[in-house]
Amino acid sequence: MKRIITIVGTSLFTNYMQPEVRRILDKKYNDVSEYLERYGNFPTDGLIDKMKAQEMNSSRNKIEETIKKKWLTGIERVCRDGQWEWKTANNGSSNVDASAEITSIRKIIDDLKEDIEVHLITTDTVSSVIAAGIIAGFLPEIIPGIKVYYQQEIYEGGEKAGSVIADLQVTDRDKFARDGLRRLVDKVDWLVASLGRENLAINITGGYKAVIPYLTIMAQIYNLPIYYVFEDTDLLLKIPHIPVDVDWNIFNKYTDEFNILEKEDIVNSKQFDYQFRTDCASCLDIDGNDIALGPMGQILYKRLQSQRFVFYASDEVWKQIGEQKDIYRI
Repeated sequence: MKRIITIVGTSLFTNYMQPEVRRILDKKYNDVSEYLERYGNFPTDGLIDKMKAQEMNSSRNKIEETIKKKWLTGIERVCRDGQWEWKTANNGSSNVDASAEITSIRKIIDDLKEDIEVHLITTDTVSSVIAAGIIAGFLPEIIPGIKVYYQQEIYEGGEKAGSVIADLQVTDRDKFARDGLRRLVDKVDWLVASLGRENLAINITGGYKAVIPYLTIMAQIYNLPIYYVFEDTDLLLKIPHIPVDVDWNIFNKYTDEFNILEKEDIVNSKQFDYQFRTDCASCLDIDGNDIALGPMGQILYKRLQSQRFVFYASDEVWKQIGEQKDIYRI
């Protein structure tokens, strides 16, 4: 069974709010834009924290009910004269193109011709979390045999549960770049370690377009295929692994420096010499006197760590190993 990591965006709502859909549904159309404009980019803890959620839940229930009743049934997308358009469908029929995530997952299954297991990841926004919850419930209704994993818990790093990546949002650029992207890399790395690379792929069709370059590079470094669906053409693009040459020696040369940056989120740049900052600039995030491991450095360093193993030996055993050239080389 193939396992697909899928980033969830807000196309479930933006598709519904298209003028064309509003015109087709006419009096049956229920507007959800006010709620999304008011709460959509709020951090997710507003939904997870019970006290904060009280203000939002009434409106949230209404938007979920609207999408499920008005958008996921009774409407479909058809191609006429080479153009995609929406039209009303028979009552009870499912809208299998309601969002970029739903469409792409269907296309991936058609390509693989086997059952899949989907692992949803969301941004740290109310709209993304609500969309993921709806999609997680809808996919098993339209795709027999599919397994969907989604946990509405905030992921802050490490080997923890939670599908909501803390600080992966667009309202604060620094938090997005320094914290959100780092946690996204952590989460994908953890999924790769937990699920294995052999039957794993990344679906980059949904979610923030700003994360696509990082997920693409990460997939290449980890030897994972990538799937992407062009919304206007409905064409599934599969990007296979290509040979990527990385100078891993740079990490061996500066092992101590990278170990420090891996353990500490932010370090004073004066702690490192000029040569390190110059040689490894593409792997670092430097802001004034602050220096941190950038998303690119994190991706490469984690990949290198996954290829290493640690063992312990007494001084006597280590001395004997050093005397055996073949064993020491291994």
